[in-house]
Amino acid sequence: MTRKYLIVLFLMLLSACEKTHDIDNNIIKFYGDALEDIGYSIAEVGNGYLIAGQFTEVSRNGNIIYTKTSVKKMGIIKTGTDGNEIWKESFGDKVPAAGSKVLALDDGSAICVGYAIDTVTLMKDLYVVKVDAEGNSLSQKIYKADGNQYGIDIINTPEGFLILGSTDVAREPVTESSGNTAGKKDIQLLRINNNLEQIGSPYVTGFPGNDEGAAIKSDLNGGYIIVGTTDRSDQQATEQGGNNIFLMKINADGSITEPRIIGGLDDEYAADIEVLNDG
Repeated sequence: MTRKYLIVLFLMLLSACEKTHDIDNNIIKFYGDALEDIGYSIAEVGNGYLIAGQFTEVSRNGNIIYTKTSVKKMGIIKTGTDGNEIWKESFGDKVPAAGSKVLALDDGSAICVGYAIDTVTLMKDLYVVKVDAEGNSLSQKIYKADGNQYGIDIINTPEGFLILGSTDVAREPVTESSGNTAGKKDIQLLRINNNLEQIGSPYVTGFPGNDEGAAIKSDLNGGYIIVGTTDRSDQQATEQGGNNIFLMKINADGSITEPRIIGGLDDEYAADIEVLNDG
């Protein structure tokens, strides 16, 4: 039996109605085809929502589905405020791809970050697509590099965009508190301009072991805050162990000022962060 995942959008339309009316205003929508479709990100736009993820471009002949020739693509869906689909577009050409985060821009366009898989090396490369308000591709770029690289989050900056990503390339020298061996994940920051051209070299940081960022936000001082999860299972467990949450404060030039690991001996995982008005 073929497993089928559908993208689900659940909207609770808030109003000052009675409780029974609130229930009636809930909307559940399903998006997808006959094979696996997964949503990873949602962004609100003026007249609806954008959903990004991985959609399977189904290869079929009538009622016959060919799973081996179906390809998973980066996908973006635009819906109205009622959840009804307005348009749906897939990106990646003939290579497998996925979208991790979609960001709505002030001019009605949107930008999505994720990864594309090299069909020869089977390695992930960071992939960015920019679309207009109708879902037409304005520009897209695959950032080729060694090892596995993929995008997790993206935010606006004065020079364009800052991408929070992941890389598993070795970072030397490896000590008890810094560096990493090949195959272990590190946090990667990539700066690009509005034309998706890379600015400078990626900035890579992290602790020994696997570190994966979950979200990046601008702070009130012109810098950025990153939250994620660090795997400390290789460390001697005293006060912390397993998976812990990390916070990193990044200056505008990319330097780390206040790294901190939060948690105890139990597993803790980070999903997102918000910067409050008081900093």
